[in-house]
Amino acid sequence: MKLCDYPTPKQILDNEKRTLRFLKSQPDINSYFRRFHDDVCSELARLDNIKHRQYPENLFQFDSYMDIKIDGQMRRVFIGGIVRLGAKNVVEHASYSIAICNETSKSKVLRRFHFDFDLKTDSSGQSEKPLFHLQFGGELSPRMIREGFTESEYGHIESWLSLPRIIHMPMSFIFLVFLVIKELDEEHSNILCKPGWNARLRDSEELMLKDFFSNCCKAINNQKSVLMDCFY
Repeated sequence: MKLCDYPTPKQILDNEKRTLRFLKSQPDINSYFRRFHDDVCSELARLDNIKHRQYPENLFQFDSYMDIKIDGQMRRVFIGGIVRLGAKNVVEHASYSIAICNETSKSKVLRRFHFDFDLKTDSSGQSEKPLFHLQFGGELSPRMIREGFTESEYGHIESWLSLPRIIHMPMSFIFLVFLVIKELDEEHSNILCKPGWNARLRDSEELMLKDFFSNCCKAINNQKSVLMDCFY
């Protein structure tokens, strides 16, 4: 039993553009996270220039950071997202990532997580991993490399170890930004109470999660299936 069909490139593009427009319009985002806001504007401009049905391989590509207070200290949190198309303009891979650094400059990476959708299968045709999953580690993002991060700041993460891949729900960019502000930011979490956040989240939930959770319930109620197997 399939848990859901991943949204089409047009649906993903429209959803992420709405998120970027929303974040661009938020004065608090511009005030507290200026670099992040500038990168939101740049990616929105790139997406607005994509012609109808002439989708690039990297449909969505975001790589930035926020400096936020975590456990009483200002730390840099890198926030990234990429949605990549495969054959016949089908979304083949999507990954949204968070990397937490010890300080607001080049410093030890404390944590890095990425939330993935991956269609790749092994030679038998079975998925090598849960279709939707959470992983610890992964590679340094291009932005982190440009900021001067090397193995000396990241080697302890042991990025070569890709296991375990933990079953997770589908993600989108607005979910990731919400997670960072809600979970990590000790000073600005009240941003999420401002008008528009719930509407943007609900709109993305409708696209990314409604069919997914509906089918999770169907799998649980179906005596011939096991939900855990449906992720593979």
